[in-house]
Amino acid sequence: MAQLAMDFPDQRSARARRLRAGTNGHPLPRPGAGPHRLEGALTVTASLVTAVYAIVTTVPGQWISPQTLLLLGAAVALLVLFLVLQVISRESLLPLRIFAAPNLAVGNLLMALLGAAWIPLWFYLNLYLQQTLGLSALYSGLALLPMTLTIMVIMVGLSGKLVARFGIEANILIGLLAMAGSLLLFSRVPEGGSFVVDVLPASLLGALGMALA
Repeated sequence: MAQLAMDFPDQRSARARRLRAGTNGHPLPRPGAGPHRLEGALTVTASLVTAVYAIVTTVPGQWISPQTLLLLGAAVALLVLFLVLQVISRESLLPLRIFAAPNLAVGNLLMALLGAAWIPLWFYLNLYLQQTLGLSALYSGLALLPMTLTIMVIMVGLSGKLVARFGIEANILIGLLAMAGSLLLFSRVPEGGSFVVDVLPASLLGALGMALA
């Protein structure tokens, strides 16, 4: 997360000790050219590409078509093969035991949830600005600029200071609450709304939450 990347140097060793404790004291293998590293990279990449291809080529209402089910099944099989390679390899691409560290597991879960909420929001917000409010592609992009700038300013200029003063947990909690409030506001935008009243406040609140979390 952004806060962890901006943490202080003297806290890095503490995080390393907690990570070693979460992996039962066994050091993680150093990166190297192990026999399964290339195979792991290929299988996980093929899994993601196949899953994306299955989703974007599926006709609405035909999610149970043979082609879609076959592609999604292949994506799952490739992902399982990737995980098997990580288990049997001595120099795996992704040592699975790192997920035994509670802080890392929770952090990955939070980032996955944030991505699942934030990335689709950008897509549907663009659709709302263009198809409902009637903005052009250029002006809809400019309408999202305040949100982007807010994220940049908070993450670069304020995030480290806030973490030092209030701690990581408090910042994450406030960020998640702000994101939840932003999504709630976006869920109530009317068909005949306006950018200043209905979009700008919710987008700035969401930017605050994303930067803190």
